[in-house]
Amino acid sequence: TRLFTYIGFGFSLEELFLRLDPDEEALAVLPGLALDVQIMTGTASHRLRFTLTAPGPDTFILYSAQPDQPFTEAGRYGSICRSKVIELAVPFKELHLQAGQEFRMSLAATHDGFEIERYPRHHPLALTVPDRDFEAMMWKV
Repeated sequence: TRLFTYIGFGFSLEELFLRLDPDEEALAVLPGLALDVQIMTGTASHRLRFTLTAPGPDTFILYSAQPDQPFTEAGRYGSICRSKVIELAVPFKELHLQAGQEFRMSLAATHDGFEIERYPRHHPLALTVPDRDFEAMMWKV
């Protein structure tokens, strides 16, 4: 069962944005679903965790870990909103990412602590934090 009809992401120079369009019928069958947005860098791993159960969430929790260390809570953020879609923003500085730095991202839906879906399914997305030249490099006629 697909939990989302659309998954999108974007950037500003300061923040990473995520938009999720949930399939409400699919979510209704599995109350208590949560989502982990997993972000991996060369030096650390991060998880943004929030519930997928309506009407929430109103915050997400950022967990961080250094290699070979357990995840610990790094903060709670209110830059998330849900109506028909879920949108959130997280500052790159909170992920210890700088312009031009590469990172990997995937999403894992969990139910009762067990992963039931992963997006993308086999390999995380490879992304680069935008710099001041990002728009000029990506612009096309």
